[in-house]
Amino acid sequence: MAPECAWRDDSGLSLTVTLKNTRELSRGELQQKPMQHRLAVTLRRLHRSNCEFRGSVNLDVLLTRYYRMIPEGIQPKLADDYENAKAVLKLLELKDDMLVPSHNDLVLENLLLDDSGRIWIIDWEYASMATPYWDLATLCNAAELNYQQSLSLLNAYQGDTTEYSIDSLIHYRTVLQVLSDCWMAAFTRSAGNKISC
Repeated sequence: MAPECAWRDDSGLSLTVTLKNTRELSRGELQQKPMQHRLAVTLRRLHRSNCEFRGSVNLDVLLTRYYRMIPEGIQPKLADDYENAKAVLKLLELKDDMLVPSHNDLVLENLLLDDSGRIWIIDWEYASMATPYWDLATLCNAAELNYQQSLSLLNAYQGDTTEYSIDSLIHYRTVLQVLSDCWMAAFTRSAGNKISC
């Protein structure tokens, strides 16, 4: 039985409510070229789908918001990373001019493989219009890809074009890792737990 379809476009891109007989992709699988290529093609389809997702995210504003939500006792432990991320963002300001429909949260838990080998992307609550680098960098961070693996993913995503640069991808990886660290620290605070940095 197929999952209930919540939305579908003419190219076959679809959103579903539930999925059965699936499992999360592992970090090891994501570090293999064949899976990287499949995910790159999937992301390219999403980004070039011409869908108009609601809203867009200002990464600088979001990073500052999450950092300010961190408890004062933990903030100093992330201060250097935060300042570095803010400096890196300045390098990216002129390159962040193309927004595409993006998932914005491609962590391992949101990448599923079904029994037939089909890839499913779930949990779209953070989706918006964003730079293509956001999804690519988040995927690289989730899979802990090294430089060569990141370049391989980027090349698979681009195909025959050279529109995107590995340097920008690495910069986005840095910023989005700090964003994730700040979010985790802020979230843990709101849950009333303690974390160690």
